[in-house]
Amino acid sequence: FGVTGLPIDNSPAFTNQTEEGAQLWRHETFECMASFYGPAGMTFASRFRDGISVAQNNAELNALGLSMGDYTGLTPFPELINQQWVRRYDITVRLRRKVVRDYGIKSLVDAPVSFFGD
Repeated sequence: FGVTGLPIDNSPAFTNQTEEGAQLWRHETFECMASFYGPAGMTFASRFRDGISVAQNNAELNALGLSMGDYTGLTPFPELINQQWVRRYDITVRLRRKVVRDYGIKSLVDAPVSFFGD
């Protein structure tokens, strides 16, 4: 199991803008790949895939500030280990989280500017 990608959300939102600061909200995605080896690899990979779809398991992710985005199908990918082909099955899971950052950017309410001319 490992994180293989962190695609960014190119549309962060600045919310809760006050005179004292603003909040930036961004949704991040983590692409994680899990590999299952051996003759029972496909069985365990499909159990993992079905298990991450259970609402109770997603509730545990929610407690950590994550949520299940989506997942790919199982990909058979035999691997040569010590001159012997071993069965391997891969699945990619996308987890999402919301990041909130506070910035102390004071708003410009009024400025000492005077306009003159015609």
